[in-house]
Amino acid sequence: ASWQPPEEFALCGMDLTRVLHAGQEFIYLGEPPRVGTELTVDSRIERRWSSNSGDLHFLTVLNEFSDGTRVVAQMRTTVVVREDTT
Repeated sequence: ASWQPPEEFALCGMDLTRVLHAGQEFIYLGEPPRVGTELTVDSRIERRWSSNSGDLHFLTVLNEFSDGTRVVAQMRTTVVVREDTT
């Protein structure tokens, strides 16, 4: 998950100079994967919303990690994107 290229954020319409990392949550579904286990990840935007003033936009991305037979872990990342007011 740490190797996500910057262009992934651009696909969501985010300017990285205006992004604040607001939170991250990890959930293991059963035993954590062992060292050397090959995992694939499915990422999707889980939720989008804006502040009442409309100058802050929030985005939660869900990443599900699978070992080929089942989802073994989930990672939720929340970011805040500040509106360009210049």
